[in-house]
Amino acid sequence: MGLLGEWAFHASSFISLAAVITLAVLTNTDFFPKAFIKAHDEYQLLITPWGPTFLAWGLVYALELTYLINALLPSNKKNVFVQEAVSWSFVVANLFQCAFYVSWSYEYLWAAAASILLAWTAVLVIIVRLYSPSALKLPRSASDYWLIYVPFQMYFSWLSFSVVLYVCISLYGNFDVRGLDNSVLICGLIEIGLAAFFVVVVSLTGEPLPG
Repeated sequence: MGLLGEWAFHASSFISLAAVITLAVLTNTDFFPKAFIKAHDEYQLLITPWGPTFLAWGLVYALELTYLINALLPSNKKNVFVQEAVSWSFVVANLFQCAFYVSWSYEYLWAAAASILLAWTAVLVIIVRLYSPSALKLPRSASDYWLIYVPFQMYFSWLSFSVVLYVCISLYGNFDVRGLDNSVLICGLIEIGLAAFFVVVVSLTGEPLPG
């Protein structure tokens, strides 16, 4: 990644994350037709969490911000974990998360579910690269672990739950599958599907990082 590409990457990362955080705030105001939390109140499933649980996104965004600040340090200019593992997949994930917030606020349920799934896929690519066999053989400092690995582990974990939640909600809202047994069955099928998709992506994107 050349100097111009490096700065374009960092600028795009900051701008896209800022857009995500801005939308996260605006979707809980009257700016959009329906507030983020109020929309959840209409779709109560067994796995729908208590409203304040969604504040966990604040922790995720704070960790992502620490990653971005760390990535700008001169010592990370040639950091393979930043330049090759995270790379533009982070920007792609942010863009899809922006699409998710807008879609959810307008109650376009399928669009919201598709957007969060695509964001999850982009972060999955990052996770696969970070944990590829060759990446794990590279020297890794404490700051690499706490400021790169931990933020994306948290991000991926919360996105994984979100994919199951919003796909279930989209089915609930569009197909009227409101029975207890159907809800559990749907969530189970989605989890199996995500696991299978994980295996496919790992097989396709698990190429070694350059040492």
